[in-house]
Amino acid sequence: MIDWSSCEAVERDPERVSGAWVFCGTRVPVAALFENLEDGAPVSEFVEWFPGITLAQVRAVLEHAARSALASAQVRVLFDQGTPVPLRHHLSEHEVATAYDCGWATLKNGQLLGVAEANGFTVLVTTDSNLKYRQNLASRRIAIVVLSTTSWPRIRAVTDRVALAIAASAEGA
Repeated sequence: MIDWSSCEAVERDPERVSGAWVFCGTRVPVAALFENLEDGAPVSEFVEWFPGITLAQVRAVLEHAARSALASAQVRVLFDQGTPVPLRHHLSEHEVATAYDCGWATLKNGQLLGVAEANGFTVLVTTDSNLKYRQNLASRRIAIVVLSTTSWPRIRAVTDRVALAIAASAEGA
């Protein structure tokens, strides 16, 4: 559910359209935009079909909805150095960084986990299958997804499963 209260392009009045969020200065519900877009209507035609709505209002509503969706769905994911970087393109709904890019390539496992948690990462994706045996993970807040291989061709074939594992582990972190 999107909180529209901070979007300047919409307003709500209990006396108008049963209190639904509408485009400012109109009686057109915000839901009408999404219903039309889902049915394939171009934004330009939507603006023509509903007089009083401007392209700037539609853009503001879509940007607000996108920001809201990202804020609720985005997970901060850290790739250990053995994780193939092209995987990040299959996780576009998340914020992905690499240990190398963060300057953490030489940290020991415990240090990496600590600094990742301190920097707000929710999930570590690694190929270190021994990590669970070498670290006390019970006290950690960060979730760990272990890939069984460093082979990008093999991982590429199961990116949907990796994305699901990341989403599931982030919920349980």
